Amino acid sequence: MKSSSLVVLFAATFLGSAGATENAVLYHRIFHPSFPDLKYLERGSVSGSPPTFQPSESLAEGFKTFSEALQSLEGDPSGVLYQVALARADDKSQATYDFSSVKLCHLNQANKEHIYLHVSDDDTPFALDYFVGPIPKDGSCPRKISSSTSITNFAPNYQKLNTTVVMRRPSMPPLPDLRTPPPISPEGQVVEPVPEKSFLQKYWMYMVGLLIFFLVAAPEEAEQPKRGGAAK
Repeated sequence: MKSSSLVVLFAATFLGSAGATENAVLYHRIFHPSFPDLKYLERGSVSGSPPTFQPSESLAEGFKTFSEALQSLEGDPSGVLYQVALARADDKSQATYDFSSVKLCHLNQANKEHIYLHVSDDDTPFALDYFVGPIPKDGSCPRKISSSTSITNFAPNYQKLNTTVVMRRPSMPPLPDLRTPPPISPEGQVVEPVPEKSFLQKYWMYMVGLLIFFLVAAPEEAEQPKRGGAAK
């Protein structure tokens, strides 16, 4: 399997250029409550700058092992999970691997996958998220597709799968917009705000002044001239 068949993209959620990613080994397995604990098998590795995914030479053999294990499945096949795990430098056993899961039935029609590597400030991976697509909007499994068929169809099509590797560093969430606390009196009581005055309370003196002005400035009624009496 050639790495050139994979479409690998690089993205970062921080400003500035990223350094070279330390070699991160990825593993995979299938999981169901009725299964005994299956061991993780090597899936491939991520390394370089920008980071690229290199599938393991034993990847096809791993898919065959999963298909054989599904023959002994007891229970609801839609509950089978496909898990991808990250092996970190300080992991002493597979039980401490950080992993991400998708429904195994969604692999049947998958044509792309996203691997999100969460890295520390020195570009050391410590966690991952894994997604495949497309999947139904309601997340349900396709009808009449068994888990065994899903993994069988996924294995030969993996060479055509578009793989996107995304490297992310931790980021702080935005700080909350806190309200200013109310003033406190020396007795420890909340000081009640002074109630706001109404329009009349604020401007009554101006209104009275205008009224007096108009009353005083009003023109006096002109007196009618007196007519003298007729001469005798």
